[in-house]
Amino acid sequence: MPIVVEGWDNIKKEILHTGLSQEQADSLEKHYIKKYDSIKNGYNRSSGITHNKRNNEIIDDLERLEKLTNELIEAYPILGEKNNPNKILTLQELFSLSRENPDLEVIH
Repeated sequence: MPIVVEGWDNIKKEILHTGLSQEQADSLEKHYIKKYDSIKNGYNRSSGITHNKRNNEIIDDLERLEKLTNELIEAYPILGEKNNPNKILTLQELFSLSRENPDLEVIH
């Protein structure tokens, strides 16, 4: 999900292996997630890949939400002003705040 927020172009990408079967790729993914503890210290939300339609739907929803938020702020700039107590946060700002303040409660 952070790729949606931070943008694909802002994420470092490196090809580590090629010519793998799906089973080999899934096994290596689990290996690297564990090796780098990327659930705690990265962007992974689980210990291995889950291929399902719901994940794609969630990503699509987040992309639409980010687009609508940006359009709303563009149409009504006051909603994006830093000192406005009713400021609308973009997903990137929200994720950033939640990382800096793990006990933060979000009101929606």
